[in-house]
This record gives sequence, structure tokens and C-alpha cells, in this order.
Amino acid sequence: MLKKALSSSFVLVPAALFGLVVAATGCGEVTKIQECSAVIEAVNKGQDAFKIEFDEKKMEAQAKKVEDFEKAIGEVKITDAELKKSVDEYRAMVTDMAKVLRDVAKGDATIEKRVDDIVKKESELVNKINNYCNRK
Repeated sequence: MLKKALSSSFVLVPAALFGLVVAATGCGEVTKIQECSAVIEAVNKGQDAFKIEFDEKKMEAQAKKVEDFEKAIGEVKITDAELKKSVDEYRAMVTDMAKVLRDVAKGDATIEKRVDDIVKKESELVNKINNYCNRK
């Protein structure tokens, strides 16, 4: 179950074509669109961090890779309060995944439930960010 849960695809849906949206909306939406696009790009670029090899000897290196992904998302400049809140939640979920990977190396027996919870939360957060970014 752990392998299945970790191999899920974590991809955000890209934002609409920038030029068309700018023409149809005001300047306030431009910042939102730019920030959403930057977040989506950062998350999509970092998906390799979630390609987990189930070798306990490699868990620390994989946890570091996940933490680097979280830091990359954190470097995206976000001024939109609602988007920032969602991205902060996503980053916290990514940090939780790094902790889980370290615990796998230690043989923690509660891992499967924790991974299931993280995968469920990741899906909810992706939907939340996509819904916000695609809302007019």
C-alpha cells in the first residue's frame, strides 16, 4: 500500500492562457495569474521528489530531495493572501512527507496510515489551489 500511495501522480493543472485571461480580466487578476502560474510551475518541476525508491538505505537522501522541493516552492513570491495560505499548507504537507521518509528508515510501524493521510491531503490541496487559480 505504501508503494502505491507514494507513486501517485502529483501534478497541478496549468493556468489558462495568460493573454486571453488578461484581456478578459482586470490588472488585479494579472498578479494572481502570474503567481498561480509560478506555483504550478514549481510544483510540477518538483514532482521527481515524489518518485520514491523503497530502499531504507536511501530514505535520508530521498527525504532531503523532498525538503529541497519544499524550499523551491517556498522561493516563489506570493502576495495573494489566499494563494499563500494554500501554498503554505502544501509546503507543510511536503515537509510531513520528508518526516515520513525518515521514519521509514527507522522502521516506524505507523507509516502506512501517515502516508495515506498525506496523499489524501496532497490531493485536497492540489484541488484547492487549482480551484482558486482557475476562479475568476
